[in-house]
Amino acid sequence: MIELPQGTAFNRRIPKQKFYENLSVNAELKRIFIEQINKIYWRNEISPTTVNITAGKNISEIEVIEIRLNQGSLDKRVLHLIDREISYHILFLAYV
Repeated sequence: MIELPQGTAFNRRIPKQKFYENLSVNAELKRIFIEQINKIYWRNEISPTTVNITAGKNISEIEVIEIRLNQGSLDKRVLHLIDREISYHILFLAYV
């Protein structure tokens, strides 16, 4: 895990169903999502409001998303699906 300032802590669990039920995904990607991911947490928000930084020209906020896996690998299409749903830049942390 990475050490970030306490002020960035968000620590909200995101039901994985929100991603594959509210988006148009094919049956294969939904199956992969269900089989490979155990839980998803929105751990941190790194932004000018949570730490003493200035928003950049291209990046104003970074979200830290933790993905707990059911197995040792994760299909990159799942990350693309999550990335499409969240409108900010994302740092993914994935582990079993």
